[in-house]
Amino acid sequence: MSPPHPQRPKTVSGGRVDRVTVMLTTDRTGRVVTIDDAGAKAFNISARRANGRSLLQFLQRDREEVLRDLRAVASGDVPPRRVVIRPRERGPRAAMLSLSQVDAGIRWTLVFDADDGA
Repeated sequence: MSPPHPQRPKTVSGGRVDRVTVMLTTDRTGRVVTIDDAGAKAFNISARRANGRSLLQFLQRDREEVLRDLRAVASGDVPPRRVVIRPRERGPRAAMLSLSQVDAGIRWTLVFDADDGA
């Protein structure tokens, strides 16, 4: 399966970036299955090094809640949640996280606000 493609940054008048959306796929425990360069950049890690790594370690808090969501997504919709991502060697960034089941595992869609360094 080819890596997911992130959406282009959304822009508003004046050319300012409003938000950036990154998508990637993990297994049911949160370990990366596919990630592209934009996704790897969001976590400040190379795509090669990200594969097999748990994304839960990049959450500043709410790991147990996200793990419960990963388990629950197989039986239905899980509401989006606000999370704080802690990229390697960088400051925290707030994002909206949506999870959905796909053939290869679980698709993570993270929407970062431009104000959070996206």
